[in-house]
Amino acid sequence: MDEYEDGSFHDISLNYNEQPPEAPLKIEKGVIKLIPYLDAPENWKPDWLVKDLIQVEGLNFIQGEPKAHKSMLRRYLLACMLMDKPVFDHFPIKKSFNKALVLLTEDHPGAERAIMDKIFDNYGLPREEGREKIIFGDTSFFDLLHRGSEQESAHITNLGKIIRKNDIDLLVLDPLCNFHHAQENDSTEMARVNGTFHHLIKEYGVTIIVVHHNNKGAVRKDARGLRIEQSVVNRGRGSSAIPAGANVIIDIENLNQNFGPWQLHKLQTKAKGARDTDLAILIECLDEGNETWLWRVAEDNE
Repeated sequence: MDEYEDGSFHDISLNYNEQPPEAPLKIEKGVIKLIPYLDAPENWKPDWLVKDLIQVEGLNFIQGEPKAHKSMLRRYLLACMLMDKPVFDHFPIKKSFNKALVLLTEDHPGAERAIMDKIFDNYGLPREEGREKIIFGDTSFFDLLHRGSEQESAHITNLGKIIRKNDIDLLVLDPLCNFHHAQENDSTEMARVNGTFHHLIKEYGVTIIVVHHNNKGAVRKDARGLRIEQSVVNRGRGSSAIPAGANVIIDIENLNQNFGPWQLHKLQTKAKGARDTDLAILIECLDEGNETWLWRVAEDNE
């Protein structure tokens, strides 16, 4: 009940079983507007680079623990898109990308280019064609999203210029943790990081793929091989804060089951506008760029 200045009352409560009134309800200082909650139209469907896996002008995450072969999956995805080859014979290529910019902080661009050359050779794709479509960046964009950095705006602007100048429509960052200093289990801080990505998507029409370590151990070694403690919050990090801003999440897990040279992995996908998928994957890891993949779709999703 609302009380007017003259002491009279007006009931603005609404029985949820009743239809909203046709006219807004007047109160002392304005109008109550009843805004219904609307889902996306039933006929709305996202555009895809890879059906149900990589959404056009979307924020797409590849996540998993260290040694889950996330970067290997990222390379395989790029190769499949270049070859118009369905990913795992399950996710068809729906649209080709013009040019990809891959920003790395843990892999040297020269070494990465050599690995991709191997993959191009294995798939029968001319190296020149592959190299024309993929640009590898170095660590100049390290801390791209550093909180409070005076250079942040300049970094984003510079990145936008590179995207436009080179007609880039696919941006890959590997790994996420080296491009920001936010607390990854803090929803507010990660909303800011994801918001920056969505700004790039909206402003430059780019599709983004982010490789994310979502579970690090509590202890690691430094460059000298000495064990150093690591914050417990790094374990399971981003598990609740990141998904809210993502259009697609590809979760890859190494099940640590070996069959000779083969390692068993589980891959799960969750995407807005697509059905969730589970796959069992066997990877023969000979060396980077020469690995072999075998897979099958989980029975309950076949």
